[in-house]
Amino acid sequence: MTKLPLKIDLIASARKLTASGQSSVSLFQHGDANVLLFVPKDQDTQVKHERDELYVIQSGQGIFQRDHETFRCEPGDVPPPVALQLLLP
Repeated sequence: MTKLPLKIDLIASARKLTASGQSSVSLFQHGDANVLLFVPKDQDTQVKHERDELYVIQSGQGIFQRDHETFRCEPGDVPPPVALQLLLP
């Protein structure tokens, strides 16, 4: 059983991401849930996929785009869960 609340060491996670050479790294998995640290470079080039996603902005700022709507985001924000693309300023 997972100890609650779940604590994620963001410094260790950032090191893990850097070492991976990827734009994202899995930090925790349980059943169908997967917590990722994701750091897009310039523009998020992900395409729509089957899995639901929820983003929490840790640092920086950007714009989420969904169809023809845009949402500004900054640390602490949780953009609409159906946002499909993250644009960086």
